[in-house]
Amino acid sequence: LMQPHLYCVNLNGMDPEGEKYKIGILGSYEGDAFNLATIARSKYPGPFGILGHTNDNAEDRLHDNLQGLIFNTSGTASEEWFAYRPDFRTAGGRIRLINGSLEAVNIPTPKSNGLDFAKATQKELIDHFRVFVDRPEVFHSKLFETAPLMGEWKFVPLKMEGRMQQGKVVFTPRFPLEPGLTYRVILKGIPSQTVAGYYATFTIPKPTPDKPTAVEAVFPTSAKLPENALRMYVHFSSPMKQGLGQKHIRLTCDGKVVVEPYLHIEQELWSADGKRLTILFDPARVKRGLKPREEAGPILVEGKKHTLTIDAAWPDANGFPLKEKFTYSFEVGPPDDQPIDPAKWTIAPPTEKTPLMVTFEKPLDKALSERLIWVVDASGKRLDLYSLAFPDQTGVAIGLLNKFKPGKYKLVIDTRLEDVCGNRVGEAFEVDEFKPVTQVVIGKTVEREFEVK
Repeated sequence: LMQPHLYCVNLNGMDPEGEKYKIGILGSYEGDAFNLATIARSKYPGPFGILGHTNDNAEDRLHDNLQGLIFNTSGTASEEWFAYRPDFRTAGGRIRLINGSLEAVNIPTPKSNGLDFAKATQKELIDHFRVFVDRPEVFHSKLFETAPLMGEWKFVPLKMEGRMQQGKVVFTPRFPLEPGLTYRVILKGIPSQTVAGYYATFTIPKPTPDKPTAVEAVFPTSAKLPENALRMYVHFSSPMKQGLGQKHIRLTCDGKVVVEPYLHIEQELWSADGKRLTILFDPARVKRGLKPREEAGPILVEGKKHTLTIDAAWPDANGFPLKEKFTYSFEVGPPDDQPIDPAKWTIAPPTEKTPLMVTFEKPLDKALSERLIWVVDASGKRLDLYSLAFPDQTGVAIGLLNKFKPGKYKLVIDTRLEDVCGNRVGEAFEVDEFKPVTQVVIGKTVEREFEVK
């Protein structure tokens, strides 16, 4: 708002919590970095002035202010800039990352008027160090009100000088530090010291990717989905940054964006390797007769074309964007309210060259069909066999790398098996009051026999 009327912006260090030093060295107070970042984001082109209303030598004070400006914008400054001043609220030091642990190194020689790690006891050091994800919009003095990184702090003695122990403090994070993120280390208010705070920042470098991450597939793969489809699976070639699915995935219906189609849950549903995301549509807008569906409309509309788009800006686990945007278009047909009926399945026994082939009466959930269907031998022992769903999800191949011995076997189906609409074995997800209720299968599994000759 002020930009059109500005002739100049004067810079100086400002204490957000005190009255003693109204004008200090730029960069010496905990709020200075925030103020400089705010000005930078405003795109104000200048000119700038620096205030030095003190009794010090003007040339020296200008040099200190310029070094403070350099430190807050690039993280570097001359060694003499770190010399202690009465109005400094922070002191400088060097931080480096070694094998995933953070080390405060080169503890300074004890000084009567400076921040001196050697004067602090081990407990004091550990109790007052904290590491935070750097947030320029938050005053450094307020960072202690937010949650720091969890991990283990240790004091490692290096040497003794008289009665004072010198050493280093090592922080090992509980979870790996994220490449590309900047972290801030704060040592605040050691009781035996007069200095109020110490901080430094470091950034975890991003590794160079061998090849960009891409979307490998979206399931179901059918060109036509039922109107009451409940879920989809997105497979990536490498682990992805989690918690961003709703930001980077968009669903449209005949070119118009479908507003909030997904079920809002606190934790996204990812596979253990971080490569597969399960997208759940809001069941309150899928099931007919519920108020959310009546007010906002169905997510998938019969007779219309829908497109799922995955934004290329979605970063992978290393912070790199996807190779390219991914789109998957499909038509929507009538709802499917029919339960799964294994009696209608076709079982082709394995041969010396082919695995056991099980064909369903309709496409089923890919992930569940590969996990909830298995084989037992005549003694009831479950066989350790690899399963792979057909490309169109209408069946599953079992025992791709195994040979079956002649004999009788049973195909076992867990009744939690579902199709893309949530219909289970012997149980429809949604029951129409005008249609007869189907018989519900009693028990947790059903079986089909087959024989290998």
